[in-house]
Amino acid sequence: MNQKIRNRLAHLNADYESVFGSPFHHFFCPILYQDEDTELCQAHVINKAFRDSDRSWTIQRKDVDSFYGSLFEADFLAIQEKGRQQVDEVIADKDLARLLKPKFILDGEVVEHYYPKGAVPPTHSQVTLFIENKNTQLALKRSQEAMRNAKNENWEIRVDINLKLPALVSLLKAAHLTLFHLLGYRHVWSSSGQFLGRTVLGDFFLKARGMKRNEALNLAETHFTQFANMVRPVLTNPSPFTGTLTDNWLYVLMNGNHPWALLIFIRTESHVNAVLVPTLDSEENYFYFVDFLKKPGSTIDVRSALWKGDKWEISSKSETHVWPEAQFDVGLNT
Repeated sequence: MNQKIRNRLAHLNADYESVFGSPFHHFFCPILYQDEDTELCQAHVINKAFRDSDRSWTIQRKDVDSFYGSLFEADFLAIQEKGRQQVDEVIADKDLARLLKPKFILDGEVVEHYYPKGAVPPTHSQVTLFIENKNTQLALKRSQEAMRNAKNENWEIRVDINLKLPALVSLLKAAHLTLFHLLGYRHVWSSSGQFLGRTVLGDFFLKARGMKRNEALNLAETHFTQFANMVRPVLTNPSPFTGTLTDNWLYVLMNGNHPWALLIFIRTESHVNAVLVPTLDSEENYFYFVDFLKKPGSTIDVRSALWKGDKWEISSKSETHVWPEAQFDVGLNT
C-alpha cells in the first residue's frame, strides 16, 4: 500500500469515526457495507480511461473495483468514440476494433474475423484491406472457395453496439462514488447511499462474483434493468458546468416544495450524463421514486444546489426539464 493510499485511508477512517463514533478496523466498503481485511486500491471515481475527465480518486476494495471495471466499464468506454471514427478507421486500429467490435456481414449473416498472427488455416481466408494508406491483414472464417462464390454478393461492415447496460451500471457506480467522495460516510449511511451502494451495487456483486462472464451479464440484465430510468445522457449541458465531481454542483428534484432525489452529473470525456439518486427518507418519497421508474420520458422539477463543504446551498428558483429517452449506443455502417 503506497503512502497516498495510506493518507486517504486515514482521512476516511477519521470521517467514519466522526459519523459512527469509532474507527473501522480495515476499510468500511461503501458498496459491500463490510469492514474486512482485503486488498485495497486507488480507484478513480470516473474511469481514468475516459479522456479529459475528472481524475479524482478514492479508496476501494480491489475485488469490487476490478469486477465492475472489467464487466461493465471496459465496454462503456466505447461511448467516447461515438461520432469520432469511420468504419475503416476502426478496422485498421486493433485497439479500436477490440473496443467497438466491428462485424463483417454477408447477406445478413455475420462472418467471424480476426487479425492473424501467423499462417491462416485452409478453412479460413486471409484478406488484405487498404486502409489509412496501409495494408491491414484480416482472416475471415470462410473457405477460399466460399469467398470466391461470395465476391459479388452483398457485403457490409457494421459497428453496432448497444451500451445501455454498461452505461447504466458504470454511471450508477460513478454517481455513488461521487457522493462518497464529496460527503464521505454521511452519504454511505444515508437512505440514498444504502439504496445505491448496498442494494443496487453491493447485492449484485455478492450474487455475481465467481460467475462466468455471460452468466453475470444475464443476471445484470435482470438486476439493473429495473433501475434503467435513473440514468440519462444530458442533451443540453448546463453552462458553465463540467460535472458534479469537479464543480460540487447538482440538481435537487422537487415534489412541490419537498426534495425527493438528487441529480448527479457525470462527465465522461466530452459527454455529460445525469444519474438520479432518490433520497428515500419518507414513505411518500419511496412511492414517488417507484412511480418515476415506470415513467420514461417524463418531466422533472429541479433546483440547483452547490456543496459548500458541510451542507448544500439550494436555490429557491425551480426549473422544469424533460427526462429524455436513453441513447447509449454506437452505430457505424459501410
